Amino acid sequence: MSSGPPGAATSWPKLLAALAFPIFMALAMPAAYLAAFHEPEPTNMVVQIVGTGDRAQKLATGVGVSTEGRFDAAVVADTETAKRALADLDSRAAYDPETGDLFIASAGGAAAAQAVTAVFTEVAGQSGQTLSVTDVAPLPEQDRVGVSFLFIGLAAILAGFTTATMLGMVLPGLGLRRHLAILGGMSVITAVIGTWIAYGVYGALSTNLLAVGAMLTVLSAVTGLIHLGGLRLIGSEMTVVSVILFIILGIPASGAGVPADMVPGFFGSLQHFLTTSSGLDALRRIIYFDGAGIAADLTTLAIWTVAAIGMFTLATLKRPGKGGEEVLPIAVPTEPAERRLFTRRLTAGVMTLPLLFAIVMPLVFVGLFHSPAPRSMPIAVIGSGAPVTETVAGLEAAAGDALDVVVVPDAGVARQQLEDLELRGAVEPMSGDVYVASAAGMQAAAAVESLLTGVVESGGRTATITDVAPLPAEDSVGASSLYLGIGAAVGGFLAAVIVSVFGGGLRTRVQALVVVAVAVISAAIQVLWGWTVFDIFDGSALSAFGMLTALGITIGLITLAGFKLIGPAQLLITLFVFIIPGVAASGIAVQLDLAPSFYGVLHAILPTAQGLGAIRDVIYFDGAGVGSSLAVMGAWAAAAVICLVWASRRAGKADRSGEETADDQAVETDEGQVLVGAVDAP
Repeated sequence: MSSGPPGAATSWPKLLAALAFPIFMALAMPAAYLAAFHEPEPTNMVVQIVGTGDRAQKLATGVGVSTEGRFDAAVVADTETAKRALADLDSRAAYDPETGDLFIASAGGAAAAQAVTAVFTEVAGQSGQTLSVTDVAPLPEQDRVGVSFLFIGLAAILAGFTTATMLGMVLPGLGLRRHLAILGGMSVITAVIGTWIAYGVYGALSTNLLAVGAMLTVLSAVTGLIHLGGLRLIGSEMTVVSVILFIILGIPASGAGVPADMVPGFFGSLQHFLTTSSGLDALRRIIYFDGAGIAADLTTLAIWTVAAIGMFTLATLKRPGKGGEEVLPIAVPTEPAERRLFTRRLTAGVMTLPLLFAIVMPLVFVGLFHSPAPRSMPIAVIGSGAPVTETVAGLEAAAGDALDVVVVPDAGVARQQLEDLELRGAVEPMSGDVYVASAAGMQAAAAVESLLTGVVESGGRTATITDVAPLPAEDSVGASSLYLGIGAAVGGFLAAVIVSVFGGGLRTRVQALVVVAVAVISAAIQVLWGWTVFDIFDGSALSAFGMLTALGITIGLITLAGFKLIGPAQLLITLFVFIIPGVAASGIAVQLDLAPSFYGVLHAILPTAQGLGAIRDVIYFDGAGVGSSLAVMGAWAAAAVICLVWASRRAGKADRSGEETADDQAVETDEGQVLVGAVDAP
């Protein structure tokens, strides 16, 4: 990649070719994640029936038939054998039909545990038994969602990838030995940072610290080796290959967010073939299952390491000029002492990006996910009179600051406030009716439903649950808007970076128009396939297109303006101030009233957080509350435009000043030539 200085000629074919990458990223990542996660359901999920007689065999056959292959039931002789299979993650559940006992391992995947509990609750009910659930591998209190390992692992992967990118693109002259030494050192450093944040800062993890640190080191190093070997062999095209392998396919295949046996078969089949998925699976096994079954994951990582060594070997055999590294042009001092100092400073500087990934990603996301709990969650009690007063007093006494309890006169008002996102839930104590809105957040809805059901049952009534804004089957997790929004933000960001690098000769106005065009094109294609392939917009495709476009334009203009003002350092600001914290503070992955108050502050000021929330709101809530989101994004976009105008005028003045200086020098030269001619004349 080469950067054209302002005023230099811009190669439109090269620029347009480069702009294919942000469009690809805006589409490929959401497409893969939607395909994997938008409608998770068991796929040949292994469960076991405890017993030795015909009853156990018939039940196993019946489970497989009645669930249409979603569960693969086998017979096991006794509960101890079944528990060992659970501990090795060879099975998701074991059911004893004689006692009604169900054994699960929620640390192997909370969604899988919920799925097997649901199916065997029905099985037990058919035989007149009450299901008794025993969790043989529960999630700890400080890691309730069970995904802390995902974010320290992902940080290690991104640190390895970016370290290799910096070495291959900025410092190719250091040589292979120094490259490997730096990559190894950075792998250790990033692993130490990740373990310190997860174990020390948040206490989310508490077991097998050294093994986790070692696994993070290996995962970062293997990722870096593969990418660096590819850069040496085929050049910058390896970036696309690595992004596909490590991020676009690796994360859905890992089973870290959604179990591998609850995603489509294509992704599940990749789990033990890709480094990201194998490394994350190994981390889960180390943390929660004392490393049981880790051999397959380590074998995969070893095979990829050998492949990386092969790429290094092939790269050394290439003849000069036949592909390989593409180097960013940097002016290097010629004096030896200055050159050595420059190299040291540049080496330290380019390591900033991987270090920030290692710090910011776990700090932000482990902090968000490790222990969600209600904080001033708005709940309504419906009606009037003594029962309502008693219910309010009971909720406030039991929950304290966790709930913000109000009274509304009737169910119609409660439903409207739920649809306007002013409430999380409502209960009518006299009738036992409980109202939630799961499209506003599954975790919050589940917490409210559990709490208010308990309130109703404590009064001797049966709770009736009404979901006033349910999630459709096509988006049963409620995260489709998050994936689309991340694609839009990343696409706008990359478009601005590329137009700054490859379009240095373009006017600022033209650069901004290119960023806008990329945002519009990306949003249009996203909406087209999101609507036709996944059917996720529920009649709101046009509004979703507008929000996706607005988010992409806002992030793109902020990045472009930053490049004009402070140069490439804006890349770090956009990534680690706007995108990563903005995704965490969107309120989609974890609702804001389940997260620490810090995320609410970020949500109020970051355009990414506001934009992601607005995309969800236009899809499921007819745009309720999007006015404030548009105001925040509009303010940031306006500020970016003002900065671009100022930078453009400053550049214009500098150009005119340079032209005047050049003209003056030309006049002086002409006058000097005349004087010399006069002196030399006879």
